[in-house]
Amino acid sequence: MSTTITPRTATHTIYHGDDMERLADLHHAAEVAERVEQSGAARIGDVGDAQVAKDAYNAAVDEAAERAVVVRVIQLGRKAFRALMTEHAPREGNEDDKGAGYNGDTFPEALLAASITEPEFRSNAERDTFLDNLAEGDFDSLFIKAYMLNRSASADPKLARFSSAAPMFDETSD
Repeated sequence: MSTTITPRTATHTIYHGDDMERLADLHHAAEVAERVEQSGAARIGDVGDAQVAKDAYNAAVDEAAERAVVVRVIQLGRKAFRALMTEHAPREGNEDDKGAGYNGDTFPEALLAASITEPEFRSNAERDTFLDNLAEGDFDSLFIKAYMLNRSASADPKLARFSSAAPMFDETSD
């Protein structure tokens, strides 16, 4: 049995420009076309519009994915994570920091700087510029993923089974 643990990772896809808006519009159009088709309110010639709309959405997703940036974060390990939290300890008198257990202004960026494995950056300045240019929602999503990789316990793989009931018959039964 190996005692080496492969660190857990998580990814977040960041779409460029107006791709998210375009995908939302196409997804909505596909849902509407499907509802019209299912309701029986479709006119002659409309049948199949839902599939055409779904195909257009799927093609746009594939196209947008080619331009998207996939960011991968990795767990740091217990001691490195704790050291980072200590380095960015809660500010005195700041109730939000006290509740979180870290400096809310500095820790998220420091954690991401230490956790991002993809894309690769040529310098810390390039990485910092990347982080500065993220939408707040994307930054928060990445931070939460990196934080949870380090703070949450691993799940028991057996709990992920569909049924925990013992088999009714074993292989040796006749």
